[in-house]
Amino acid sequence: MPLLLFVAFAILQLSMLFVADSVMQYAAFAAARSEMVRGVNTHESSDLEVDPQKAAAMVTSLISYGEGTTSAIEIPGFGQLKKSDYSQENTDVAIEDLGDGAFEAIVRFKYKFLFPVMSLNWLGLQAVDFGELEDGKLLLEKRHRMVRSAP
Repeated sequence: MPLLLFVAFAILQLSMLFVADSVMQYAAFAAARSEMVRGVNTHESSDLEVDPQKAAAMVTSLISYGEGTTSAIEIPGFGQLKKSDYSQENTDVAIEDLGDGAFEAIVRFKYKFLFPVMSLNWLGLQAVDFGELEDGKLLLEKRHRMVRSAP
C-alpha cells in the first residue's frame, strides 16, 4: 500500500512538472514580449508599467504554492493577483542582448513540490534529474528569443 501511494504521488507530481514546464515557456515569452514593448508606450495618459520581471511573475503565479512576504501584484480593475507575492520572490528574469536587435529572456523559477518526493539516495539509486535543487525547491529555467524589427 505505501508503494502504491508513492507511485500515485509520483504520477501526480510528474504531471504537475509537465504543466510547470508549459507555464514557464509562457512566462519566458511574456518577459520577452514585455522587454520588446519597453519604451514603445508613448501615450502620456497611459499608466501601463512595462517590466519583464513583473510579467513573468504574473504568469508563474499559476504554479506557485505558498505565501510570500512581499506585496502582491495589483491589477487595475481586478485587485490583487493571488499567489503573486510568492511568485515575485521566486522568479528571476535576465535579458541578454544578442546584437542586431535580437535579445533573449531567461526566466528562472523556484518550483516548490506539492507532493512529498522521496530521495532514492539511501538505496544507492540516482533519481531523475529535472534540474537544480535549491532550498528544497526545483530551479526551472526557460528561454525565449525575439528580434526587434525596424518600424
